[in-house]
Amino acid sequence: MLNFPFFSHSLLEKYSVLFGGLFSNINIARQDRETGQELSYFKVPLTYGAKDKMLVRLMQDPTLQKPSAIDLPMLSWEYNISGYDRARALNRNLTIVGPKDGASAMATTLTPVPYDITFKLHAYAKFEKDGQKIVEQVIPFFHPDMTFSVKLVPELNITRDIPLILQSVEKDREQYEGSFLDRPVLIWTFTFVMKALFFGPRVSRPVIKFVNTSFFLGANASEVGNAPAVAWANVYPGLDSNGHPTTNTEIAIDPLLVSIDDDWIAITEWHDRQANN
Repeated sequence: MLNFPFFSHSLLEKYSVLFGGLFSNINIARQDRETGQELSYFKVPLTYGAKDKMLVRLMQDPTLQKPSAIDLPMLSWEYNISGYDRARALNRNLTIVGPKDGASAMATTLTPVPYDITFKLHAYAKFEKDGQKIVEQVIPFFHPDMTFSVKLVPELNITRDIPLILQSVEKDREQYEGSFLDRPVLIWTFTFVMKALFFGPRVSRPVIKFVNTSFFLGANASEVGNAPAVAWANVYPGLDSNGHPTTNTEIAIDPLLVSIDDDWIAITEWHDRQANN
């Protein structure tokens, strides 16, 4: 696509796994109403799927009494890319430099593109108290956001902080199927927004070790012919004979002998010149 060969950083998968992993260890304890003694303690199952799909499965067994019934409470989640986030946009021409790529090049990529991903977590409960316990195990950790440090592109050593914002918690509705003597299915919906980043392809670019450039300093009336003054800068790698970085031109070795693997530092030489009319 767009004249680039196939590439993939599996970012959507990483964001999905990150989100799902947050809620994979929610537990429920049930107590005796009179004595308060704990009767059962179990983990709430989590699955990926849209709410409508889960409701269809529940409708196929409205009483939740059959041996093949879906055990409640349970959690499901889904996501959708909700839009481009202009507030986080950076200069699209900036380059991110990764590790060495070959003898004289570096692995690079361009500035990531910021998009918001909307996640919805649905909690299905047969009893009101079960739903309340799930809610109380989620919302205390979001103020209203939680930030994670994620290694997004390991081959380029790119790690970024990714915020996850809890936008709303709603008791969506009660689903009655069959007769009204059947218990309802209580549904709580948590809406989150993840501030995601998407990176383009990895591109190998040669290392620039030599730079020659000029800077216009404006007209100088003291110079002959009122010609504009120009400053020239020459930049090249500095390394001494012992392999140590140096900016001392008297002890620096020939810059052509410096490899990108050496521990060199840039030497900048300034020259004032008078531009020709």
